[in-house]
Amino acid sequence: MAKRGASHTNRGHTSRRGRSRSVSQTKALAHARARLNRGDTAGAIEVLSAAVRRDPTCVAAHEALGRLLESTDPGRARTAFEAVIRTCRDSVRGQVALAKLHLLSGRHDLAIGPLSQALRQEPEKPLRWQELGDALALLGEFDRARDCYERGRFLAPNASWPLVGLATVCERTGEPAHARSLLEPLINRGCREARVLVAWARACRRAGRPDEPIALLTEHLSAIDEAEARARLGHVLGECFDAVQQWAEAFQAFQAANNARPATYDKGEYGKFVDALVQSWSSDANSFFTDASNVQTERFGARPLLIVGMPRSGTSLVEQILSAHDAVYAGGERETMGDLVREFFPRYAPSDIDSARAAEFRDQYLASFETPDSAQLFTDKLPDNYVHLGMAAQCLPGLRVIHCRRDRYDTAFSCYAQDFGSRLRYTRRLDALAARGRDEERLMDHWKSVLPVPIHTVQYESLVREPEREIRALLEFCGLPWTEACLHPEHQKRVVATASYAQVSQPMHTRSIGRARPYMQWLESDFD
Repeated sequence: MAKRGASHTNRGHTSRRGRSRSVSQTKALAHARARLNRGDTAGAIEVLSAAVRRDPTCVAAHEALGRLLESTDPGRARTAFEAVIRTCRDSVRGQVALAKLHLLSGRHDLAIGPLSQALRQEPEKPLRWQELGDALALLGEFDRARDCYERGRFLAPNASWPLVGLATVCERTGEPAHARSLLEPLINRGCREARVLVAWARACRRAGRPDEPIALLTEHLSAIDEAEARARLGHVLGECFDAVQQWAEAFQAFQAANNARPATYDKGEYGKFVDALVQSWSSDANSFFTDASNVQTERFGARPLLIVGMPRSGTSLVEQILSAHDAVYAGGERETMGDLVREFFPRYAPSDIDSARAAEFRDQYLASFETPDSAQLFTDKLPDNYVHLGMAAQCLPGLRVIHCRRDRYDTAFSCYAQDFGSRLRYTRRLDALAARGRDEERLMDHWKSVLPVPIHTVQYESLVREPEREIRALLEFCGLPWTEACLHPEHQKRVVATASYAQVSQPMHTRSIGRARPYMQWLESDFD
């Protein structure tokens, strides 16, 4: 009897503690909402942060904190959403929030897991199929994306998004006419959703009918206020004007599209960051370097080949050329290098590198690439990896680097005209693009003078004018035998998921040389 009484008493205490925790959580959430209603976002974040420190199992506080931090501190937001999932593994909202955060940061690969988990829990909800399909399409897994959209079409026969998804897949895989035919009925019925208009206009342009969407896009843009829709529609309108050589109208459309989104990039701060790298990794720092070419690489399998440069400088084309070689595994654009540098060497300082951390960095980086046994090299072509070359040179045995360069005006305007979504904010302002290009060039010049790793420069204009000569030099640099297949990268079945997907699906050509020439009157002042 005494034991039963004691047990009953303990249960009572537990119940009271549970009620007390629930009351405390409710008060914290109410307090945070009150702060938000007064416009005090920082105060709300402080209240919620204190709440999760007191009670790490409070799912609602973690979720609310993550949503407040999404745009300002993605790292802390990710931690908050991961805490939601740890505490409540079946939280669909937590899984989707974490996945969307990965998508916003360009980590499409990391979004697949949580979205798949959310779909397993809600397989009959059309939205789950759309989310997973969109993520797979961004990752270039078009067959799986198509399956998701077809399932969504079955579950939501009157919705527009499955047709948009299917049309996008068709356009990206070389069937723009079919993409256009999928969306034409929606346009004819008066559907004016931004995603429908963007997909239809892009399909028209790729199908050789760029003039067709101009009037409708121009009319619709004048009637909408939502910033993201204006940005997306403005970019595709600019593409259509550009295709029909209406240069002034095209530039105006691109400018309006870029102005619709915030440009928070600080070119001065980035310049200081590059200054610090140059100073830290100076010629006096050679004692920090090891000669990676002398390290035994057999046990590591394929050797890493970084392809770096400014976006739109030819990195995708170079990787597609190399992917035609049997000894090369094309890894595509990955954030792995930057993530590991920020984890192991957050100060970007050579003095932080020791053998233990270098080995762990190397092992995690190499393990992230599942290369076939036949591969001698694997490529990693995230353009911005140029900032990480100091750490990579110290940590990765057998490393080689390809630096892609292109006329600075052509590079800048190609970036300005490209819709990068929420990424690469410096591409939204011409002065920021000019500054970024200068910083990239001087940092690469510095790396070439101090790093003990081979760096080969590929000039885009030379590559497309004299492809055989340049590709022979490229393969010789990589230590690979000549193969004719590299002259025809357009024959590769490999899907390119970057902004250059249309260009690399065609035979190499010189039409993109002088891309910026019709727009020089608007560019020159920012590049003086």
